[in-house]
Amino acid sequence: MSAKRLSPWGWWCLLCLVFALAGCDCGDDDDDDNAAVDDDNDNGDDDNLDDDNGDDDDDDDDDDNDDDTTPWPPNELVDEGKLWLHRGDGDRADLYFRQALDILPLHPEANYGLVIGNAMHNLDLFGIILDYVYSVIDNGGPVKDDPDNLLDNFLAQALDGLQYASGKEQLEYAQICLEEGYVFQQDEDLAIPIIIHFERLADIFGQFDEAELHAAVVPTLILWGLLEHVDAVSLDCDYTQAYLLAELDWDDILNALKEAIPILINLFEDPAYPDFFTFPAENIPQIQDAGLRLAEAMEQFRLVFPAVEGEAGEDQATDVFGYDDQNGNQKYDAGEPYRINGYGSLDADQMEIVYALRYVATKLRDSFWDYTEYDVDPDNPNPFHLSYLNPLLQAFGLPALIPDWSFLQIDFGAFYADPGSDGLKQLLLSILRIAEIIIGLIG
Repeated sequence: MSAKRLSPWGWWCLLCLVFALAGCDCGDDDDDDNAAVDDDNDNGDDDNLDDDNGDDDDDDDDDDNDDDTTPWPPNELVDEGKLWLHRGDGDRADLYFRQALDILPLHPEANYGLVIGNAMHNLDLFGIILDYVYSVIDNGGPVKDDPDNLLDNFLAQALDGLQYASGKEQLEYAQICLEEGYVFQQDEDLAIPIIIHFERLADIFGQFDEAELHAAVVPTLILWGLLEHVDAVSLDCDYTQAYLLAELDWDDILNALKEAIPILINLFEDPAYPDFFTFPAENIPQIQDAGLRLAEAMEQFRLVFPAVEGEAGEDQATDVFGYDDQNGNQKYDAGEPYRINGYGSLDADQMEIVYALRYVATKLRDSFWDYTEYDVDPDNPNPFHLSYLNPLLQAFGLPALIPDWSFLQIDFGAFYADPGSDGLKQLLLSILRIAEIIIGLIG
């Protein structure tokens, strides 16, 4: 075989390559053409025989470029996190808040920022779940019958994300912020968008303190509790019944409920799917934990209001959630309306709804906590009387038609204390049947 003759340009390239390889040595820390280790006595990445220990560049690579890799100061990292909150990306914001905490673990705003960033992540998760449900309804086909169990896997992954990542982290940092009294400031020009299922509900800004911490964890706890329930039960059912619900006119909520309740009852009582919404004995602890999550959500919602009302001597205009200090005495007085930064003060009708929700949340919490270590009245049971919903009906302009009859009550605590395999199914069926009676009374 004859060798191909190299051109002068080819020889020149080959010689350059040989000398370059000869001059490269990975055993020393300088960039010169001497293969001896530490032939100069400094730690700098250069080919100068200087005996000082200065590093003329700030990284550990073998070049002579002054490519500074000094970490950002914590405050700059937090500012970058705030910018990503404004852009609606809670996950990207969390990356910067965590970097700040790596440098300064007690940084108040970095701790608080993780509460907000994870809240945004969990709202995004809720939107993804809605997308999934809508896609199933729009495209048809019982997903649960898929051989790959797509629905089970989807729910399990969503729940794992809350249990071991976003939900767990948010609650941990919220507790730290509560104990340390940390606050967080988001300027108006960096208002945080609240988006659920592609709908921008609000833009919030101002000072986040105790009240906002309680409010931030409520959606997470509700989503966590609901996913734990659904993940624990069998979802084998006739999905064509579920599709009928999507076809109802939900703009007319009362008529939609009249039509939806019989559909749901048929879904639960379908003899072809007797195991629908039942669960095996090994899932009882998960069901009980799910109940406690929902109870804690009610408690955190309730705590928002005393936190707002307890603020005194402050300029309420700076708080995300505050009150309208109508008499200017720098403290909350009964009857003063709540206020949301960027939205304004709530009117009388809106305040009536808030009072009713606060009342119902407290009653639900008491019932869910029955027979647990959190029981508010261990000597007496606290079933949830459906008449507790009357103030909420009135707040929405409906008559208070639910009588305070003993059989019109739901003992949530008793169920969670000893749930049978079909206990949740029977509980929901009883709620549906009672709701059917109430809807009939309302007309």
